[in-house]
Amino acid sequence: YEEAASELQQSIAEDGNNPYAHGLLALCLSKLDRHQSALESAKKSIALAPDNDYGHFILARIYVERDRFAEAREAIKQAIQIAPEDAASHGLLARIEFGLENWHAAVNAANAGLAIDATDDLCLHFRSLALVKLGRTDEAIRDQETLLAADPNDSYTHMARGWTLLEQGAFSEAKKHFLEALRLDPTNEDARSGLVNALKSQHLVFGLTLRLLLYLSRFRTWAIWVGAFIFFFGLYQLDKLALKYPDALVPLVLFKAVAFTLMIMLVVAQPLFDLVLRLDPDGRRALTPEKIRASNWQALCMLAALALAMLWSWKGDRQMKTLAYVTLMLTQLITQIFDSKTIWVRLRMTWITLFAAALVPASFVTTIVALFLILKLKIKVLWMLKLGLMYLPIASVVISAFATDIKDWLEKRRPDAEE
Repeated sequence: YEEAASELQQSIAEDGNNPYAHGLLALCLSKLDRHQSALESAKKSIALAPDNDYGHFILARIYVERDRFAEAREAIKQAIQIAPEDAASHGLLARIEFGLENWHAAVNAANAGLAIDATDDLCLHFRSLALVKLGRTDEAIRDQETLLAADPNDSYTHMARGWTLLEQGAFSEAKKHFLEALRLDPTNEDARSGLVNALKSQHLVFGLTLRLLLYLSRFRTWAIWVGAFIFFFGLYQLDKLALKYPDALVPLVLFKAVAFTLMIMLVVAQPLFDLVLRLDPDGRRALTPEKIRASNWQALCMLAALALAMLWSWKGDRQMKTLAYVTLMLTQLITQIFDSKTIWVRLRMTWITLFAAALVPASFVTTIVALFLILKLKIKVLWMLKLGLMYLPIASVVISAFATDIKDWLEKRRPDAEE
């Protein structure tokens, strides 16, 4: 890409009015992580030929590179408006809608492209992925079989087939497709992630947890968090119900124990089984060095959470239980630190993680100071006590819960690589 960009820049220096040269240069610069320069070249291509769909298509591609899907959708719709018979543009729109978690819209966009060209691989690929999210796995498999028949050496089709098989619980078959995807393209990180999950799924507990996580991934992020809030609120209402109906105390306590265990497993399943995988020779090879480094820090968080949980079981202090869960949630932030694509994003995710972690000891300090002021000096600072007991831990949980969104927001805004 560096050499291609250099050639294109020489060509543009001789003739700066070629929209295709500016478009190709934009793609090269985007691959070199020079996003702002790529955007300028793409917009120059559009300015030179506003009625040509090419520049708008390139602009959409560049926005997709940074997961700026809303802006990408506007650009590709311009391209489709100019050239509605281009199947590739509909395929790119399907990819964008999939990135926006609009599964139905992704299928509709892919169908529009396939009506023009029934063999378009981009349309078939993203239609199959969207169909999996909609629970229509039989249709998704048909699309993937069509793609594999046309090109059995397509790494991304094998990757998509593997994730579909994971959804169905066929972990051994999924493993074969992920291995084949990585044989064809060792840089396919989605296939590597799938292989890790397939290996971990050999353990019954993780297999069940993974299927639940994959099912939840079909829903929009906001819907999941609304459901989680209702779930938490409902669990705390059970205490009032137990006071009202003492005979129901035992089944209600058992239900809460199962619910909290499930919730904890959803949080720690991935990092916990990364640690288990490190004990397996094949599994350790599947983990990237970044994943191994992340698991070291995640193990520290899990040990600290275990210590707090044991302290809670010994002393019965409700705050210890809350802080144990808060500490577990920090594993989500650690995951995103090591999933970051650049040092710029990783550094900022590290500072955010340290801030969220600092809220745990800050909760202790605030509580102790408040109790001292209330008991010794007879000063009423109940707001401070509430801050220490409740608000600071909740703030840490919220930050951890949205770790992926924070990292993605930073990725979209990271500066260009040095030219």
